[in-house]
Amino acid sequence: MKNLIIFSILTYLLFTINSSAVTQNSTGTSEENENILKIGILLPLSGKFQNTGESFLKAIQLALFDIGNKNIKIYPKDSKANALDAYLSAREFEELGIKIVVGPIFYESLERLNEIHNITFISLTNKTDNIPKNIIAFGINVDSQIDALKKYFNEIKISKTLLLSPNSEFVYQSESVTKKDILKFYRTYSYDTNPKKITAQIEKITNYRERKNDL
Repeated sequence: MKNLIIFSILTYLLFTINSSAVTQNSTGTSEENENILKIGILLPLSGKFQNTGESFLKAIQLALFDIGNKNIKIYPKDSKANALDAYLSAREFEELGIKIVVGPIFYESLERLNEIHNITFISLTNKTDNIPKNIIAFGINVDSQIDALKKYFNEIKISKTLLLSPNSEFVYQSESVTKKDILKFYRTYSYDTNPKKITAQIEKITNYRERKNDL
């Protein structure tokens, strides 16, 4: 899903620059360097969420390879997953003349980006509440997911549902789901995303060993 979202973003941007190039050519004012689309990439490339940022960066690089167009040039910078460093990196993008930035990932990094007036940010967050006007939230919105689940649960007449919530940087999504109280969960459990721990936790939640002994 992550790769698909990024591929869609880059394809849209490529279509935009190609349309612009056609317009320029028709007026006879186009130059070769005007056909280059410079895209800033604002991700956490150090600190606690470095792995997440590097994963997104690799997905972007792979999407560019799949598109196979040399008219796109990316400029990665480190947001460090906080508002101040995201803002400082955005100022550097301004100095480079970059108008479009993919990122940041996290909602908390958006706080000061409304002070950047010449850049449009395509954020990968799925939180849309009170975001600055120069930011497009391109993540999958949790509200649409809740509505789809509610409809499905009603169709199959589910009476008891467990919510498994990961202890990760995306924990706020689970908190948002429970606060809305649209889906009535029988119980809510938190689990560790470490592969070495998650199996034992799932066994405990589902009473796996007890049920196995009863077989």
